[in-house]
Amino acid sequence: MTVTGLKVDGYCHCGPDRYGTKAELRKTLRTWGISRCVLVQHFGQYDNTYIQRTVQESNGECAGVMLVDLESPEPHGPVTHIERWLATGAFRGIRLHASSLLRHEHVWSYAAAHGLPIVTVADPVQMPSISPYVSQWLDRNTPARLVLSHMGSPNLKTNAWLQGYESILALSRHHNVSVLCSAVGLFHGLNPSMLKSVIDQLYEHFGPTRMIWGSDYPATTSGRTYGLYLRRLLGLLPESDHHLVFADNAIGLWFK
Repeated sequence: MTVTGLKVDGYCHCGPDRYGTKAELRKTLRTWGISRCVLVQHFGQYDNTYIQRTVQESNGECAGVMLVDLESPEPHGPVTHIERWLATGAFRGIRLHASSLLRHEHVWSYAAAHGLPIVTVADPVQMPSISPYVSQWLDRNTPARLVLSHMGSPNLKTNAWLQGYESILALSRHHNVSVLCSAVGLFHGLNPSMLKSVIDQLYEHFGPTRMIWGSDYPATTSGRTYGLYLRRLLGLLPESDHHLVFADNAIGLWFK
């Protein structure tokens, strides 16, 4: 199994305060022949300047996903921050926790109205109660694009992992919901058959046109394990779909 022809890492981080420099990221990506990446801001960091500059210096090789403080005391705080970061031209998406929809629907709707895909963490423990609200919001905001990170965060430490996760899979009925097959490293030490079961469920419900690979570098993978986890996911998907999951879908979402 080779990685020849793979182009886009749909979910990674950089920032010297926590996740290393852009030079370290660039070295890892070049080692594995990845020519483009999506830089997602990590939770707790609302200053997106480092990602902004990295994107602006990348000659179109990077796209940014911002994070804003939803509890900002400024008038129209979160929306003001979104406007400010959008004006830089470096950001193509925003990261929001699924539960934030309950108190900050206006932020979700503002992001959708301005063409920003929403990258969300969808915890299966919370999702059964939140999912109806997410579905209703998606019905009202059909142009919106929602991206579920980390495969919807299945709890593979229990054999009953499909319970709760069914609420994640149910979101596949919305044509504008995609799933990030990111953070494979979180599940690396578990029974390989369980990870395969998750990928099979995602493939069945979302299909290869709505699945996007992301490494989650360097949070759950390192320069040493990057290729290991990449090859593991490659082996779980039909080779005929590799161009979609590992390149085309991310390009269509973030780079057009």
